Amino acid sequence: RSSSPAQMADRGRKAMPVGNRLCHQRHLDACQKMHRDKVANMKANLDNDAPCTLGMKHLEHRMKHKQMQEERFLEIERENKCLVEKMTRIMKSGAGAGQRSAQGGAISSQFGFRSTLQYQPGGVAARNDHV
Repeated sequence: RSSSPAQMADRGRKAMPVGNRLCHQRHLDACQKMHRDKVANMKANLDNDAPCTLGMKHLEHRMKHKQMQEERFLEIERENKCLVEKMTRIMKSGAGAGQRSAQGGAISSQFGFRSTLQYQPGGVAARNDHV
């Protein structure tokens, strides 16, 4: 029997060649049975021992964590100090102390253009409602 070029190109795509199909099937069945037996007889493997790092005393102190925490606290303290200084400067300069609304609260210098009359019953805004 002669082989054509098309048949030669198709040779690598076929299933794994076996000498005897029945012997191959018997071998596969034996391998599957052996695998099933191993899985059925398998014992659980659970490690209840203490971790090996438990005896390492240098890991208990967590120095890097402490250092990062200390840096964070120093940053917070520095920002709080700046805020206290700003508040003290504002209190000493008396900014906003002269401007009071009709309700008794200080008017912010940023929004000083807003009239406090619009918040009063009977103020300018209330008198212009009928127009």
